[in-house]
Order: sequence, then C-alpha cells, then structure tokens
Amino acid sequence: MEQYGCVLLKGGKSSRMGGSDKAKLLYRGKSFEERIKGELEQLGLPVFVSEAKKSPDPRAIPDLIPEAGPLGGIYSCLKQTGLDGLFFVSCDMPLFASYLGKRALMEAGDKWDAVIWKTRDGRIHPVCGWYSARCLPVLEKQLLEKNGKVRDLLGKLQVKVLETENEHVPDRWFLNVNTPQALGELTCLKTPVFAVSGKTGEGIDELTHCFAGKRTAFAGPSGVGKSTITNLIIPEANMETSG
Repeated sequence: MEQYGCVLLKGGKSSRMGGSDKAKLLYRGKSFEERIKGELEQLGLPVFVSEAKKSPDPRAIPDLIPEAGPLGGIYSCLKQTGLDGLFFVSCDMPLFASYLGKRALMEAGDKWDAVIWKTRDGRIHPVCGWYSARCLPVLEKQLLEKNGKVRDLLGKLQVKVLETENEHVPDRWFLNVNTPQALGELTCLKTPVFAVSGKTGEGIDELTHCFAGKRTAFAGPSGVGKSTITNLIIPEANMETSG
C-alpha cells in the first residue's frame, strides 16, 4: 500500500510581501501556518514543513537546491521523505480547507503523476495539489536546467485537474495572500449571508459551495425550511418535511 504525507510550503522569499514571513501573518487570531497545519492534520497523514534552510522543527525539510522556488520545495520533500506521494499547499492560502487535500488524495495513485485544482476563473493552482514520487526524475532534470516553473513541469506529467465548479468547492479557499493589498482584502472578509428559498431553489448552489467539505448544523424554529433545504443540498437525505 502506498504511503503518503502532506507538506506546508513556506520556503519562499516573500518578496511581494516586503520580506515578511507570510506563514506568520495573522487571520482571526491565528497565523496562516497554524491555520493550514490544523487543516492538514485532519487528513490523518504525516505533516511536514518545507523550509529554505535547516530548522529546529523536526518536521521541517530543507531545500536541497537553494532558491528553486516551489518546484525546489516539492522536489526536496519528495526526495527526503521517501514517501510515495505528498500533498502540498502553499503557506499563503489561509482559507485552505482540508477537503481540498482529501479530494485530491482520492484521485492519487498509479494513474496520475499529479492531482491539482482549477478555479472557476480558469486558473490552475499547482501549489495546492498531490505529487507522486514518480515525478522525481522529471523534477531533477528540470531543476538542473535552472527551470523552476511548476507549470512547465505539469506539461511533462500525467495530471488530473479537479475543477471547483464541478466539485462544488468555493473559490475563496484558494485566496493567495502574497501582497499587502491581498492581506487587506482578507481582513475585510465578512461572514457570507445567503438569500435561500426552498421553494424556488434560489441560492442553493452558492450554499452548497460554502458547505463543501464541512460539518454544518441548521438551527431555527419548526417550519422555516431546514429539512427542505437539506433535501435540496443532499437529495439522498430524504428528510421528512412539515409542508
């Protein structure tokens, strides 16, 4: 049986953030690193941290090739852990949810060299995905050519692309906070409010996207539509309604 793990990538220079360590930035009282590690730990796999240099953290994995970007981190972790595959997520994704890793790992195996995500705007997210150890020869060759572009690597691999639209996953989970402006936008995010109707179906798709991969509780007095909406989101629930 293949053995997997997961990795928080945090070996970058944070140049667009003025050199500030993005992993230590705060959102709702927790650092990005703490938030993302907490989500990764829910996958039930060993959690590692990709660092530019050696660290006292026993889970830290230093880059074998200096200043090679995310590609260098992916290569170094696959090489040094000896595992069959690793799920990676960048430290500048504070809204990352464990479901993204869980869903990617469901596709992991012999058929694919990598499993990555694509959001509704057409963007692919190569640093939120699973990579097989089979990628190592291709990774090493590309790094020796001084090419650190992850997108070029993907063109040489068998890649499964999971689309947020098809998977009913909210795009906001992929928010990259790598500039002061993006950090400002993050701090201004409010709890979303949905206008939903069990009769017309209004707002059901948006609500489904928000709930994807989460445990959710509906609360309210009898007759307001909790069971009706649950049946629309999860038809197999077939809950009895009062209507």
